[in-house]
Amino acid sequence: MRQMSARSWDILQCLMKDPFTAMTAQQLARKIGVSERTVRYEIAALSDWLGERGIALERVPRKGFFVAPQDVARAAEIAFEGEGAPDAESVYLSAEQRANAIVAALLDETCPKTVAGIADALGVSRATAARDLKRSGEWLASHGAPLVATPHGGWSLKASEYRRRQAMTEFVKEGLGAYMGLFAASAPDLDETNRERGFVCESQLERMATALDRYLDEADDDLTDAAFVEMTCYLNAVRYRTAQGRYVSELPCGLDEVVAKDRHALEALLADVGATADGANLSREVDALAAMLAASPRMRADSSGVIRAGTAERILSTLLSVASEETGCDLYLDTELVDGLRVHVRALLARERLGLQAKCELLPDIRKRFPELFETCARAMLAAQSEYGLAAGDDEIAFVVLYVGAALERLRQGPTIDRCVRAVLVCGAGVGTVAFLSRSLAKEFSHLEVVAKLSTRDCYAYDYSGVDVVLATVELPQALPRPVIRVTPMLTRVDVRRIEAFLHSPTNGDEGAFVLRLLDVVRANCDVRDEEALERGVRELLATGDRSEHGKLVLPGFLGLDELVSEEFVEVGVVAETWEDAVAKASRPLLDASWMTEDYYRGILDFAERYEQFGVILAPLCAPHTEPDERNRPAISVATLAESVHVRMSGEDVPLSVVMVLCLQTPVAHSAALDELFSIVDEYPGFIPALEAAASPAALVSVVCEYCRRVRA
Repeated sequence: MRQMSARSWDILQCLMKDPFTAMTAQQLARKIGVSERTVRYEIAALSDWLGERGIALERVPRKGFFVAPQDVARAAEIAFEGEGAPDAESVYLSAEQRANAIVAALLDETCPKTVAGIADALGVSRATAARDLKRSGEWLASHGAPLVATPHGGWSLKASEYRRRQAMTEFVKEGLGAYMGLFAASAPDLDETNRERGFVCESQLERMATALDRYLDEADDDLTDAAFVEMTCYLNAVRYRTAQGRYVSELPCGLDEVVAKDRHALEALLADVGATADGANLSREVDALAAMLAASPRMRADSSGVIRAGTAERILSTLLSVASEETGCDLYLDTELVDGLRVHVRALLARERLGLQAKCELLPDIRKRFPELFETCARAMLAAQSEYGLAAGDDEIAFVVLYVGAALERLRQGPTIDRCVRAVLVCGAGVGTVAFLSRSLAKEFSHLEVVAKLSTRDCYAYDYSGVDVVLATVELPQALPRPVIRVTPMLTRVDVRRIEAFLHSPTNGDEGAFVLRLLDVVRANCDVRDEEALERGVRELLATGDRSEHGKLVLPGFLGLDELVSEEFVEVGVVAETWEDAVAKASRPLLDASWMTEDYYRGILDFAERYEQFGVILAPLCAPHTEPDERNRPAISVATLAESVHVRMSGEDVPLSVVMVLCLQTPVAHSAALDELFSIVDEYPGFIPALEAAASPAALVSVVCEYCRRVRA
């Protein structure tokens, strides 16, 4: 039988993601990054390959290609169990894939030493191999490990051991290791076990992360999320290279001495990750690992850490002195800033010694949102650079902005502000990140008091008595005893809406307070034309029927989400090109059944066009709506999308794959439905993934009912 090519395999994977929906050549070409002509060529080869296995690949004009319904089960078995997948010896690689394979081989030193050897391994001409090698060199150079020719032929990386390992971690993080073992694949003694020993191995990365987490817990240390990933990949590189008998041969000058207690803990960590070294080799590996950890950004400042007087303290003094003069605030008064910057400066010096560069993922946002403070901190850093010979770039400056910005907010707000809603902030992206959130909260919600700022490690041990809400910038793996609202550090409009939904949600209490909260929700979401009539109508609703259910005040006659969502108005796996297209297809069942008016549907689109509001609850879930129409019949239609559509919000592309169109009659009913939806999303992170995974309308309705039951329990 013929061998399947990599492109044919990619096409089969695309077709089997939604096996009962046809895909055009144009759609397939867009997904796998080739031309339509190439897709048509590969489709013919794939059809022959499947035909040899009794599977028919069919084509419907103007709709596209799909596997014959009676053969879907067999095709799925092939696609998901890997039967017939191209192996490393026969796979057809793109230029990008060949370059990635060369990079991997250069990093783990398995690359052939000649262009001819590379050409033979890749099955291409020497000219093509030379172009691929040049492209690999460009990637390596951009990651601080340029490729140079050796005197006796071949190539080597012009980089320190630390820079080489850092490049390996970045290679893993970028997900470029799919063809890592290609050059060694033809060796007769290479089996699957040997291949899994490579530095690109998911199960090994999980082992590294577990060992690192255990070490940090015992050391009472917290790396930022990005630094944790970096160190996980670095440990995997250590494991791989020591298994090959390659060790750190030379250490940079000026590294801090590792005390005996820390040395024992680091030796245990290396043993945990499977590094094989002893004697002098082990000692150098421990020193190198300690240096890498010292160079990693921390999630929180540890004021108990002992920092030796010297360069770090002098740099710290320069930064604080210049920043204080520029801002007009005595930053020395903020002990949290002093402690945090002291830890950061020590890490900065460690990175300087190792030739590593800091990476701040928030750099573009920081420069855009805080240009003046960025320039101030840049001048402070420049003073330190000129005096002490540092080479810190914009990423390092961005970290300093985070620390100084947080201190300025604390100094400006002062301790005397009286707030009535108490919140805890949980942040997993560094000490200073929460400064942005604190500043935005102070502007948007003047009655909200931040009582604590915690890391994800500390948040489960905190006493939440007297706390009203938790605002988290990261996904929390376990539930907390208070409502949790997921937000971004910059507090987007979507975040503001979610916090408002919580602050204005109905709570136990007297009827008057309850009415005022409901009216606040309505005003925040609708244009109220007659305030008195609205309040009178709400009070009339509350004055009828039994208002208590399980000890809670409820609105009589209002339907819950589980009553509004029904199978007849649910579709799964819908194909849509744009947000408007997705809304149209989600609304169609309601329009066809005359439950939704055409005016209301057009109002949704007009509202989005005028205000750039797409009903985003929490990506990828959106609930498009507009001013309620009393001619509607109460319902919510739901459509899950085969592929996400994107909308532009606050300068960012937001992916959406679940569309819930609200079709209600009154503003109060409308707001009640939204608040219940926000409550479920806030309290149960698994709700949206469960909607996406629903395989049928019945399954999706079951998901909604189950989570409604949970939130009301």
